[in-house]
Amino acid sequence: MELDPPVDARAMKSRSAILAAFTRLALEERVEAIRIADIVAEAGVGRATFYDHFQGKEAVMLAALEPLLVSLGSVASGRAAPPYIEGVTAHCWERRALFRALLDSSAAKAIQRRLGEIIGQRLAARGLEGPSPALQATGLAAAQLAMLRSWVGGEVKCSADEMAA
Repeated sequence: MELDPPVDARAMKSRSAILAAFTRLALEERVEAIRIADIVAEAGVGRATFYDHFQGKEAVMLAALEPLLVSLGSVASGRAAPPYIEGVTAHCWERRALFRALLDSSAAKAIQRRLGEIIGQRLAARGLEGPSPALQATGLAAAQLAMLRSWVGGEVKCSADEMAA
């Protein structure tokens, strides 16, 4: 039986600091304006440490969003209970400034691509592959993000519960 390697607490601390730094910076300025140097300075880590954990700014952003994208992927594949969905939408609403900034940035395509991958995996796991699973997953990701963008952007007014439904 193979054991998982021990978790390096220092590496986890650095990774968490980088993710938190990116999130703080994304709340303050456009995602396009954030530089690796800004993230490194905000996180209090060295540039080499940054690259030990991430390939670049887009990788940090996607890692920061991964829990939310996994949640949205579960919703799109019909694998999420209503209370879970309501929690996800409430989270998005509470952080709507950040989500508005991300979904209106040049990073939106990478977010949609990653969400499409997650949805595709969820659909395949359920045996719900249609004639074009990749197209189906991409369409679902685009639709979900369009609804989310419209909601957090104030174009569509509804409660978090209505959004969840």
